[in-house]
Amino acid sequence: MRLDRSFCKPQGLDDWRDSFCVAMLRSCFDHNPLLFVANKHSSTGPRSFRFINAWVSHPSFKEGLLLISPAHVVDYYKSLYAVNTFVPNNGFVIAMIPSLVTDIENDMLTAIPSTDDIKAVVFSMDPHSAPGLDGFGGFWDIMGEDVFKVITMFFEQGWLPTNFNSNFVVLIPKVPKADTITQYRPIAFANFLFKVIPKILLDRLSSIAARIISPNQTTFIKGRKIVENLGLASECFNLLDNKCFEGNVGIKFDVIKAFDTIEWQFLLQVLDQFGFSRKFTGWIHILLKSAKLSILINGVPCGFFSCSRARRPLFSFAFLLSRRSFK
Repeated sequence: MRLDRSFCKPQGLDDWRDSFCVAMLRSCFDHNPLLFVANKHSSTGPRSFRFINAWVSHPSFKEGLLLISPAHVVDYYKSLYAVNTFVPNNGFVIAMIPSLVTDIENDMLTAIPSTDDIKAVVFSMDPHSAPGLDGFGGFWDIMGEDVFKVITMFFEQGWLPTNFNSNFVVLIPKVPKADTITQYRPIAFANFLFKVIPKILLDRLSSIAARIISPNQTTFIKGRKIVENLGLASECFNLLDNKCFEGNVGIKFDVIKAFDTIEWQFLLQVLDQFGFSRKFTGWIHILLKSAKLSILINGVPCGFFSCSRARRPLFSFAFLLSRRSFK
């Protein structure tokens, strides 16, 4: 019997497109054996978007169509995150901030993290933020030493590898049938290893946050609740009708996109005025200027640009510090 053919169903060809069959040389056999290699079809990367005419016949096609070019989307986020805005002299505003951070606290903030410190931070983070079902937790005995070297390199040398802080931005609709860019929420996919560094700094800052941030600021501070300010605002408006000397007035500030529009140069000035050491503010500057974004549109990365302002991990806390200058 001659073995020179292989058979499969059409469905098998669709599911295993990269499979192949080859005839091997006759050596110790009385025939040419067949070698069948079964590989499922795998994509090497994101594919370019292709329009399918059949989509037009779907009754809800136009409802979900966003007629905005990728270039327009990239330009919009460049204008939001990468604009070079002149920061005027804020000496008077900065001078209103007291120097509150002590030398002992600066030593704590700038200490080199130990292996246990880094491991504790990694294991406290969402395990699904790392590759694999179990993240780094299931392979710490293999990868722990390399993770430790990468993280400590930043704290010892004040340097990050190229594109270590490069992020994909995916756009999530805020409302049903979103049809404008402003109705999409940008979510950045950051490198898991990079997120460990801000998390270490944030954990250290949390120990002094309650002392240096105004008690009226109730968000992002452990032990405080945002509902406290909601109740306070409600009570204040209830008192507006009460008669008093020269009357009452209520002012509502719209701080939409405040995290995205604060200039990093101003933020660094605020940190310096609070008394944070040059080494610590230098680390913050490195983390800020290393940020790069690429917008995911239909699964394809579009654009690649550096940022000059944006909300980053850890900097919610820094934003609260900058608000102190307006009190």
